[in-house]
Amino acid sequence: QHVTSSQKDKFKWYILHTSLYDRLDFLLKQNKVDWSKFKFINIDNKLKQMDIDKSDFLIVQYWFTKNKLSLQDHMSLLGLVPVFESKSDRLISISIDQDYTNWKNYIQTTKLTWPQYMEGNQNLITDFLFIDNFPTYMILDPKGNIIKTYFSLKQVKEHFGIK
Repeated sequence: QHVTSSQKDKFKWYILHTSLYDRLDFLLKQNKVDWSKFKFINIDNKLKQMDIDKSDFLIVQYWFTKNKLSLQDHMSLLGLVPVFESKSDRLISISIDQDYTNWKNYIQTTKLTWPQYMEGNQNLITDFLFIDNFPTYMILDPKGNIIKTYFSLKQVKEHFGIK
């Protein structure tokens, strides 16, 4: 039974209310990511499991190259990566792009310095986590527990006490 079932038709006005309930139920129940269940395309166009180290916190950005907010955030993230690393935190980005060449060219042209991955076309983590808003930032502890999900870089900076 859905955790949100007590809401009945409260959100029926919202065109995607059924997927809203599904997402809320999932997020209320799901609190961990098992990275070993997912494979991603790395910058060398190889399908691999993500290389996760034991940082204090893992900050995962979900994005794509046609999303202006994601691209604006990248300019700020270039300066924040050393700040995260000084706190023993690690940033990685996962793109939902399907055009490898365009994705790689953007990363190289923009000189993004942190690990970049692109979803393949099977077993998508964004589907698993019901991510449909971009950019989305997820903060996880070393065990893969989801600590917090944010939809703006400003919220991530506030979470870590960065001005």
